[in-house]
Amino acid sequence: MLLILSSMSCATVSSQQQLNYEGNKAYLSGHYQEALRRYEKTLEAANKNKDQQYIAIGMYGLGRTNIKLCRLDEAEKWLKQSIIVREKVADKRIKGSANLIYCEANGLIKTLLCVLTTFIDKGIVIPNSNR
Repeated sequence: MLLILSSMSCATVSSQQQLNYEGNKAYLSGHYQEALRRYEKTLEAANKNKDQQYIAIGMYGLGRTNIKLCRLDEAEKWLKQSIIVREKVADKRIKGSANLIYCEANGLIKTLLCVLTTFIDKGIVIPNSNR
């Protein structure tokens, strides 16, 4: 566990929370490979600590990052697993967020497919950056 100190209060942050924060930071700055590594570590730490909430959160991070990398099969797998885990969590707020995540994921996938279809229709070649 990490201890974060501020002038007003102290807060204890688990390793999975810190790793997820780092994953989000990398994701938001467009460093998707680093985001994947951090979300994988988030999932590893959450599994070790049996933290169902962060297991689901780590899976969601992996799903949305794989969408950005155009790895739709991998993205779908992680997003579905995240929803399954969230549905099992007792906290109703977390259960309710599963539907929001599902809607967001579907929206991201539909947007990506729309963009790809437009590129194909216009004959635009997309280089594979995963090589």
